[in-house]
Amino acid sequence: MVTETTQWDCQGPDPEWCRLAGSLFPAVTANLELSRYFSRVHLWADESPAEESPWFSFAPAQGEEGDRRELTLFCSSRSFAPVRNLQGPESAAKQVWEAREGAWLPDNGHHRDFDLDQGAKFLHHNLLLARDLASGEGQLDRVPRELVEGFQAAWEVVVDGRLARQSLPGYSLAERRARFSRLFSSAGVLLPDHWQVFQSLWEGGLSTGGDVRAVLRQLPQL
Repeated sequence: MVTETTQWDCQGPDPEWCRLAGSLFPAVTANLELSRYFSRVHLWADESPAEESPWFSFAPAQGEEGDRRELTLFCSSRSFAPVRNLQGPESAAKQVWEAREGAWLPDNGHHRDFDLDQGAKFLHHNLLLARDLASGEGQLDRVPRELVEGFQAAWEVVVDGRLARQSLPGYSLAERRARFSRLFSSAGVLLPDHWQVFQSLWEGGLSTGGDVRAVLRQLPQL
């Protein structure tokens, strides 16, 4: 019996950056059972702004049968960078999404533009999101156009809530709540219903694409 594995390769700012990213991959693969979905993961990281959302490309796995695919994750290398600690009035306006605690680099690895803790959060979040897309959950093809932006934000809450319940790296409740708040408050005043929905997304009460689409129809449009 042949055990399925997931291969990994990286195109990044330099070899040391890719080495550090690769050091995270075995744990991410095991934690998310990626070998069931992907035969290979390509990480392409460039110097685009960190605020730009990552995006995925899927291709049939070469030389094998079944449903596994090759995944390419395109992203900014800055998404893996240490988060600066700001002081003074400027820090109050800084987005919660960009703030975190406990940045660290182990003694056996160093790169000025790479933080292993931040990288673990980024890879767990985005590769679980990619796994959901590959399995059919989180797909946008059944989402009405007017709900797409809200659905994407809500599904990211589902992803990080699932990671939190499994005690895996991911973006925290505070970070995800801040992004959810910024998006939905742009449509007007946030209502208690918004926070009830958020909590259900985070805790797993709303866990399927159908659940999320149904509840978004009850909220004010973006």
